[in-house]
Amino acid sequence: MSERPKKAELPTAPVPAPKPRSSSTAAGRNKIANTNEKKKPNKWSKGNKNIHTGESKHSWMLKNTGAVIHPLTAVQPINTEVSSAGGFELLCTYNWIVKTKNKSDPTIYVPGGPPKWKPPTLPMTLSLDTGMQYVDQNAFRIPKYPFEPIFWALDLMNPDMRFNDVDLVCNRNSLRKLLDIAMGRRVYPFVMHLHMVETTLFITRKEKSNRMMVLGSTNSGYGHNFEKACTEADGDVVGSTSHHRVVKYNMGGLNCVLRFEVDAYYDGDEEGVCAHDFDHEDNALAERLDLLTLKEVDSHFTKGTTSNTSINAVRKGTVLSSSQMAEIKTQKGQGRTARLRDYLPQLWFGRTPYLFIGRNTNGIFHEIVKMHAGSKFTEWEKENQEGLRKLVGILKELKEVVSKVESSAAVLMYEKKDEPMKILEMKNPTSVLPEEIRRKYWSL
Repeated sequence: MSERPKKAELPTAPVPAPKPRSSSTAAGRNKIANTNEKKKPNKWSKGNKNIHTGESKHSWMLKNTGAVIHPLTAVQPINTEVSSAGGFELLCTYNWIVKTKNKSDPTIYVPGGPPKWKPPTLPMTLSLDTGMQYVDQNAFRIPKYPFEPIFWALDLMNPDMRFNDVDLVCNRNSLRKLLDIAMGRRVYPFVMHLHMVETTLFITRKEKSNRMMVLGSTNSGYGHNFEKACTEADGDVVGSTSHHRVVKYNMGGLNCVLRFEVDAYYDGDEEGVCAHDFDHEDNALAERLDLLTLKEVDSHFTKGTTSNTSINAVRKGTVLSSSQMAEIKTQKGQGRTARLRDYLPQLWFGRTPYLFIGRNTNGIFHEIVKMHAGSKFTEWEKENQEGLRKLVGILKELKEVVSKVESSAAVLMYEKKDEPMKILEMKNPTSVLPEEIRRKYWSL
């Protein structure tokens, strides 16, 4: 599965009425100093525990955090419509591969490619998922610079791309969490790191662990085993562990670059799936890749280095149309209506048109529901305009605040439903990208 499935959605919590926003002053426009003065510690949401004592199971989130810079108490929705009608541009794609067990020598295939949707005859019986699974493979492979693989893929696929006009770079998972906040849904505590590179805001996903061990309990589900049973990797990308795509689109006036994982590609007509036009720009990218000539033609790889890690970018795979991309899910029980609206935020952010849902009873899969979710994007965004507009308002406020922080780095934290998100100081500011990448992709 591209992202870990959410737990059952809890009842919607009311959103506190926003407070009027005060007018900006000259002092407010000045840089915010990243002071590390001792202040009274915050209190964690459960049991009024001191969040700096380590007593809470969420205390890992407080690592490298300082004082609160800015609580997001009065975020206002933007006035303009948020729509996918403007289309999007595919910037690059890549696969993580299992080439070596040495974590310090990660390798990607560029452009790579997702496995093909190729389901077996039903019914079929699968065992519960077991073993090690990635929560965030990019962060696991490159913990210091999780966004770095994007730029090694761009070097091979889109070397003339520049980020001077990009407002936001983030993962789909981060936008889904922030949308839940904007829509007043109950969300589990989370933390994200915020960095400014010139005028571009980076939002970095942070998890307690970037891998997890699944032990095959009844809560493990069948999602990963179902995905394996219904897909087949193309010959030149066998050994891949995931396929990632990077797209660029305008969201409410923000130029966004978004990275996400795709489960499969759908090739051809199949009963129950209708073809639809899907507004995207990736044909030119495929043509551009064909024209590029690598310096090391025989070895077909380039190599980049960070301070601790080298990344091998191997030219392998095929650029596939975004109109073929698919998300794969599983659902318990027979005769249930597939709730497309539960999956649409994930599909909408990634502009992923196809959704395949395998229905099972105790691991016996008896039906696969096939949908072209892309045809529902316009309807969904109209129904959820208020939340989408508030999401853009949140993103704009994050960018505004972090751009004034002297170190250009901060931490976003969400603790509990009745309190606003907070932007905190980053005690020891980190960098989101190596300096050589910053110099190349943010040209003066």
